Amino acid sequence: MENVKDTISTIFDGRIEEIASLRDNEVKELDNKKDNVFIEDYVKDLSPRQKQQIAEYFDEVMSEVYCESARMNQKYYKYGFSDGMNATIESFKLRPEIERRFSK
Repeated sequence: MENVKDTISTIFDGRIEEIASLRDNEVKELDNKKDNVFIEDYVKDLSPRQKQQIAEYFDEVMSEVYCESARMNQKYYKYGFSDGMNATIESFKLRPEIERRFSK
């Protein structure tokens, strides 16, 4: 079973840029949505320095969210791939029985 996990990891690692991480256009799209939220709508009378600090904090938080999203994508990919392989293996085990029953 460990060999299968290694194989899945190898396949995933070969496609990590496509699967686990956000593409540049996806990051920009999320950043654009973030820019549509104005902190002044929620907190009044902030100094420019405070606004900058809040923006930097949000950038750090969003970076962490992106990284966590990448980790979760990796987990779901591996589980999905493993489930698909297990379903395929099980279907091969059933094939002889199906052929036996319906070949008459």
